[in-house]
Amino acid sequence: MNLFLEKIKKNINNLIKGKSPIIIGVSGGIDSMVLLDVLYRLGYSIVVAHVNFKLRGKDSDSDEIFVSKMAKKMRLPIEKIHFNTQEYSKKNHISIEMSARKLRYDWFEELSKKYDTENIAVAHHADDNIETLILNLIRGTGIKGISGMKERNGKVIRPFLSIFRSEIEQYTQKNNIQYVSDATNFEDIYKRNKIRNQIIPLLEELNPSVRQTLYKNILNFDKSSEFYFHHIEKIKSTIVAIKNEVIYIDINKLLKLEHSHIVLYEVLSDYLFHSDTIEDIFTKLNKQSGIEFLSPTHRLIKDRNYLLIEKRIKKEKKRFQIDENSFDIKEPLTLKIKKIRKTTDFQYSTNPKIIHIDKLKVIFPLTIRRWQNGDTFQPLGMTNFKKVSDFFIDEKINKIEKENSWVLLNSNNQIIWIIGKRLDNRFKITNKTSEIIELKTN
Repeated sequence: MNLFLEKIKKNINNLIKGKSPIIIGVSGGIDSMVLLDVLYRLGYSIVVAHVNFKLRGKDSDSDEIFVSKMAKKMRLPIEKIHFNTQEYSKKNHISIEMSARKLRYDWFEELSKKYDTENIAVAHHADDNIETLILNLIRGTGIKGISGMKERNGKVIRPFLSIFRSEIEQYTQKNNIQYVSDATNFEDIYKRNKIRNQIIPLLEELNPSVRQTLYKNILNFDKSSEFYFHHIEKIKSTIVAIKNEVIYIDINKLLKLEHSHIVLYEVLSDYLFHSDTIEDIFTKLNKQSGIEFLSPTHRLIKDRNYLLIEKRIKKEKKRFQIDENSFDIKEPLTLKIKKIRKTTDFQYSTNPKIIHIDKLKVIFPLTIRRWQNGDTFQPLGMTNFKKVSDFFIDEKINKIEKENSWVLLNSNNQIIWIIGKRLDNRFKITNKTSEIIELKTN
């Protein structure tokens, strides 16, 4: 066994979990084809996984055909999938590169469940890590951006991360490995080529062993970052809470922290907010409520005492009908419905998420829709009508919670319930009530 194979075998034996198969991401390019060849020669159980991102027309299809032929030749199982990456990018407001990455790794996760494996191998190598480090420094980055990719990150393993491109190219020549060119040109190849062909050679004039130096620095940064992020996670747990898929950052607690701007950066960078945007957010922590900021994937609103973060999604405006025989509603929210006979010892709920209404006052079918400007209702305990918008102000309900609020309507369009918040007084149970409908949301 040659030194290259021995090195990879040692690496991968330290990385793989159990005896389950290894899913290999194979684009058809030189790196992934060498990884496939090496793991095949070493006798591991392999599943080839190829993604056609539909970004390069006939070339994308040619890559797929090439990988399929190689898998067949090696008698290996292959999984293939097509994605409309450009459409996904537009829909989710993220770059082509980021879209391709998310689609690819989400699919790999599905395959790992299908094959019951904890091992997904990709072909990133030491030069990829070095180029990424330089690229991140040019763009602007935090600790995460200089600590590099990890050899194991969840289920993803990178057996080549201590291997340099020159070693892969030598192996390719010695073993006549077939591959296709530019298999992943949706990545930021132009900038990477500049770094690879111009910046690194210049650095090598100053330090001939600069690749090894940068590689060692990445390893050191990685060790330091483990300590750093362990401390950051402890701090995050004291200022961040999640409720109904909305992230709440306590502004008062944040501002009491030492280096609060650094903590805010580490929290918000997880949601893809740019460093300049985070700086702007920090300067507005004491400003009035309602200011909004956007990342490619999330939306942040500055509320009274909290920064609120939610995913950028199109709000559902449909109406959902409930007939008299419905008992378990799952769309647009969870709602359980139960009919009860009133007894002398019956106690109605004071929890706004559980209401009891007089069955005779309700006319089916009922409707669930989002609240609208101009909506009015008679809050429980009141004789006068009130605008729903005024109710939200009085209850200090934040902007995101308002937008995500639904109302339950009688068939004559009267509001029965601002779901999870307040029952309408007209539908409450009284001494004359004989039959009750219980509605419960989470």
